[in-house]
Amino acid sequence: MALFSINNVKAASCNYKEQAKLNKEAANVHKEYEFVGEDQLNYHFKIYLTNITDNLRLVVTNNYNDQELNITKQDLVDGVYTIETKIATRKVKYNIEMYATTGDCAGEKLISTSITTPRYNPYSTSYICKQVPDYKYCGIFVDTSKITYAKFIENGEKYKQSLDKEDTKEKSLINKIFSFLDGYKWYFIICIIGIGLLIGIIILKNKFKVSKRGF
Repeated sequence: MALFSINNVKAASCNYKEQAKLNKEAANVHKEYEFVGEDQLNYHFKIYLTNITDNLRLVVTNNYNDQELNITKQDLVDGVYTIETKIATRKVKYNIEMYATTGDCAGEKLISTSITTPRYNPYSTSYICKQVPDYKYCGIFVDTSKITYAKFIENGEKYKQSLDKEDTKEKSLINKIFSFLDGYKWYFIICIIGIGLLIGIIILKNKFKVSKRGF
């Protein structure tokens, strides 16, 4: 990783055409993050930066600490620069400023971009989330900073009970329907047999009429 500081002095001879070309290269820099959950005590993020050309230098800072990274193509490993952060318990924004390193525009600030890693929800692995994963506070990146664990569990238990009641009502209704059908099953059977006989008689009568016309 390069350790030089930002050069804020703009090149006087940097022309529009060259700067436009460099801005296009800078805009092509790709960024993405990956959430890594190796175990419950080691959740973290990895940020990947790619498409960094020889003409660019990236300066990466964040709103969590005073870390500053200066990145050039020489710092890439297999075309990728990886920022590994242990910050997972809060949302962190990473600002990326891009500077020209070659030609008449060397030192010129080009474009800026950013990427934000979400806040990991430590409650997402709790027993209540395993029982009712659709509970609103169970999402892996849901912000639960304003609710205590005790309140989280209390609300989760209430939600689970409400689902159990709904499930009981549904089962009760289904049982009533089956009980009704079972109580009147002979009526249904007789009706079905009667309908079948009626259809059979109609078919036989039609066949008899057709055969009678044929003589």
